[in-house]
Amino acid sequence: MISAALTGLYACLVLLAAGIYLAMPAGRPRARRVWMAGGLVVAGSLIGVGFYLMRWIGAGFEGRVFFVIFALLAIAAAIRVVTHP
Repeated sequence: MISAALTGLYACLVLLAAGIYLAMPAGRPRARRVWMAGGLVVAGSLIGVGFYLMRWIGAGFEGRVFFVIFALLAIAAAIRVVTHP
């Protein structure tokens, strides 16, 4: 059985994919509101993934904090590369 935290992570990742799709440049002109909505969905999803990863870090440091920080920065940078022409 899948835990509730893992289900929440899956939901955040699905929302992240949907937000990236909305933020992608399109051949046809899109309304600025759709692009902004995509950015908000991406930001919210990254916050959700960040909370999940903070829960995964737990009380022990073990060097995972830096991994989480740099992983979230790498995801944000990759999204910027993909969504800007």
